[in-house]
Amino acid sequence: MGTLSYTMSTSLDGYVEDTTGRIAFSAPDEEVHRFANQQTRETAAFLFGRGLYEVMEEFWTAPERADGADVEAEFAREYAATPRIVFSDTLTSVAPGCRLVRRADAIDEVVRLKEETDGELAVGGAGLAASLLDLIDEFRPAWCPPSSAAASRSSRSAPTSGCGWSSSAPSRAAPCTCATRGSAEQPTSATASPARSRRRR
Repeated sequence: MGTLSYTMSTSLDGYVEDTTGRIAFSAPDEEVHRFANQQTRETAAFLFGRGLYEVMEEFWTAPERADGADVEAEFAREYAATPRIVFSDTLTSVAPGCRLVRRADAIDEVVRLKEETDGELAVGGAGLAASLLDLIDEFRPAWCPPSSAAASRSSRSAPTSGCGWSSSAPSRAAPCTCATRGSAEQPTSATASPARSRRRR
């Protein structure tokens, strides 16, 4: 039986992105990046909404990732080796290593995956997590210090209204020493945010 977890790097005031949809405030340092690499090695499959899929896929499958810093190259290899399931009603195709599922079929698909998977399924993106809330077994917020963009954000980290975690599922906070990195964005499974909530799914 598989376990469904939800991990997102989150500002102390409860957001995963700023008002422009950027996630630079949560860029991980090397220690946190290695933690994300380990999480990825232990993940049987990623479950993405359209927005998070586009962020992750474009960045981590780019050829230059293999020539980057060791910790980034390691994550790129682990990411590419992990099956990715994309839930979207607007995409017509996805990249190699990914599988497309319509959002209307999300609950049935995840129930099936949990029954058939021996390992961890990692859901990414607050919107998708909201639609799967009753199926999530573990929340893992990674808290980040305030950034220069902290004054106003657009997407809450919790997949329900309000700040903080409102589910009764167990929570295990991941260590996070994220710092503002200007405009540089290096999304990992623990730091990437979904597209802004008003974007298409």
